[in-house]
Amino acid sequence: MKRIAAVLLAIVMCFALIGCSNSSKPQKTLDAFMNALKALDAEEMAKYTPLDAGSFSNLKDETFDLTLLTRKMQYKVNSCKVEGEKAEAELTVSNVDMMEVMKKFAADLLSFYISGNKIAEGEEYETYNNMMAEIIDSDIQRYSKDIKLELSLKDGVWQIDNSQELLDPALGGLLSYDFSNIF
Repeated sequence: MKRIAAVLLAIVMCFALIGCSNSSKPQKTLDAFMNALKALDAEEMAKYTPLDAGSFSNLKDETFDLTLLTRKMQYKVNSCKVEGEKAEAELTVSNVDMMEVMKKFAADLLSFYISGNKIAEGEEYETYNNMMAEIIDSDIQRYSKDIKLELSLKDGVWQIDNSQELLDPALGGLLSYDFSNIF
């Protein structure tokens, strides 16, 4: 009787371990993708989505340091449910509120030029990057959004099917704002 109970317990433990290992893999994909998103690493992001790196190529700019926009980005995986080769994850993604950042940047830039300040030729973008970094690092309100992501297991690798949903909250709402009201 004890042997039967021990065998049954061992089988139950195996199923529990299999269930845990399957649910942790989507979490690893989410973590890897979010870290790549924070770094705006298009090649790395493409590894975890059905999209190619070209889909994320607009996240790089030679003159403006776009990683400033994601340096304060945070996320929390609230739940991750796995059913066979599909998973659904609920995340909360937050960042500084980029509308507030842009309003302050526009006001600071206007004030800078009205005060008669000049920027040496070739140093414009460095100055703008520094101004933007100072604003982002200040005490500014946050933008937060809850998101549902769908993941699929393809060739043994979890991929985020709707990764584009992450871009707006990761960028602090920058993509959804109406900039006609910036002043």
